[in-house]
Order: sequence, then structure tokens, then C-alpha cells
Amino acid sequence: MGKSLIITEKPSVAQEFAKVLGVSGGRRDGYLENQKYVITWCVTKRYLGLRQEEILQTYESLSF
Repeated sequence: MGKSLIITEKPSVAQEFAKVLGVSGGRRDGYLENQKYVITWCVTKRYLGLRQEEILQTYESLSF
């Protein structure tokens, strides 16, 4: 089974999700990760108004 992607409003909210979901290991290059989850954030709501395809293209460079 794949991982669940969680996109939060800002890094501090991502940290709170990580605490609740048991994602440890600290911040990586723009995301937090464990066996089940990838948690990332978009500061200033920069993805607001983008189509799903545009958002997915942004994350193609990440390896899971």
C-alpha cells in the first residue's frame, strides 16, 4: 500500500500532524515522512487556485 500525502498550511501545522500521527525524524527538505505518511506544507497558500495536475507536477521530483 502507498503512503498518504498530507498538505498543511504551514510548517508548524505539519509538525502538529506529525506529532499526532507518530511521524518522527525531523524536517527534511520541505516535508516529514515515515512508513505511512508524507506531510508537507505550502506557505502563504501558494497552491490556491492551481489545478490538480499543476500541483502533482510540483511533487514529481520527490522520491518516496
